[in-house]
Amino acid sequence: MQICKALQRIYGLGRTSSLLICAQCGITSTTRVSDLYQSEMDSLSEWSQSLKPIQTNLKRANQQSLERLVNIGSYRGFRLVQGLPTRGQRTSSNAQTAKRIRRLKRTSRKSSR
Repeated sequence: MQICKALQRIYGLGRTSSLLICAQCGITSTTRVSDLYQSEMDSLSEWSQSLKPIQTNLKRANQQSLERLVNIGSYRGFRLVQGLPTRGQRTSSNAQTAKRIRRLKRTSRKSSR
């Protein structure tokens, strides 16, 4: 597998970020992962971690931002708790999946009591 494609499999790194990391490390994006030296792998990991949060840190940051919206009582936080669209989409004709899931959760809670 090419190094550019392998970096894209990391949560939080896309095509642009992986190409940037390869360029900063001096590795061509078509180089195969099996052909990398240990020093090149070390430099790749350093650059990827210093560029922006990835993997668990990114997931944690996203979760904390959503919890913050709920805790401050914003409209978006209220919609998140209800499981409805938060960015102004219509709900009378759309968002049927969200409504169905919410209805299923409500009926499963009643039956478990």
